[in-house]
Amino acid sequence: MGNIYNKTYLLTVSVKMVDKTKMCLAISTMNSVNLEGVGTSIIRTVNEYGELIFESCKFGNLTIRKYHNYLSIYGSLSKLRYGNNFKPLNRLELKEEINKLEDKLKISLQSATITQLEISSSLKVSKLPKSYFSSLGTANKLTRFIESDTLYYKNQSKKYTFYDKKKEMRKTNVFINQDEIEGNWMRFEVCFISSYLSRLMQKQFDCKSLTVSLLLQPEVFSFFIERWAYEYNQIQKQSLPYLDLSLIDNTSEVFEQLAMLGIENIGGLDVFNDCIDKYRTQNNDNNKRPEFYSRTKRKANNIYTKGIIRLGDEIKELDYLINTEMVNALALNTRCK
Repeated sequence: MGNIYNKTYLLTVSVKMVDKTKMCLAISTMNSVNLEGVGTSIIRTVNEYGELIFESCKFGNLTIRKYHNYLSIYGSLSKLRYGNNFKPLNRLELKEEINKLEDKLKISLQSATITQLEISSSLKVSKLPKSYFSSLGTANKLTRFIESDTLYYKNQSKKYTFYDKKKEMRKTNVFINQDEIEGNWMRFEVCFISSYLSRLMQKQFDCKSLTVSLLLQPEVFSFFIERWAYEYNQIQKQSLPYLDLSLIDNTSEVFEQLAMLGIENIGGLDVFNDCIDKYRTQNNDNNKRPEFYSRTKRKANNIYTKGIIRLGDEIKELDYLINTEMVNALALNTRCK
């Protein structure tokens, strides 16, 4: 129904879920589009000379803009269907929402090019989401930073985002049945941007770009589910020791835990004992009595073997959740005919 105008727009997809979309169609497709018959709150924006730049309307949570040579559609298809973007859309549900939008606009969106793609899923975790941030290290060629309780990894090609989904929904006044989101929920999003997305499509499918019709194909949808997990695995992980106050009976054990952390930091008990032996060998003429070394090693060993320091299991948990979500999403995508 006409060629696609080459403009940047956004299509956001979650694992099993399409969320936000922004699509642009060429002027040859505009003739049949009457925004007054599509949505509400018609707004006409003009330049300083009074010339029309675009007119826009709202259709549910979607914003539709009609320019002189292309049409853009932006919003959350998941919110359009469920009223929130927490509940996922599988590939067939995505197709249904696209079809409904096409029926409303009386145009085809199948050949629309996707120049930005966001894949995400909400993971039920055992702790507050921000407690996992310190275990998520650096990622090659991505800048890592934390802002407003959200962990970001970003460059010009892609972006990773980790945040507390329940907190974000409360902040934006999104209503959802509390029984559905009991516990802690971390959102992990991967956003592929323009040229990087094009390179992926060229390498994997020998296509210059990703279109709506391509995304709705099972093998393409599966590829981006797997890519979501692949990008997570590009982050360097570390299991950090932490102070377990539940194992402490008195204040002296607080300092024992700190000593334990210091021993861990230099490489463990064997490394600590080697340092003591090396110092003793190199400093035979010092004023320290022989029992000083044996007592120091014995005390360090007693602290170390108490086991009052715990290594965090956050990464093991996240690894399991990411892999499980990927496997389940792939299985669901296979079942959807």
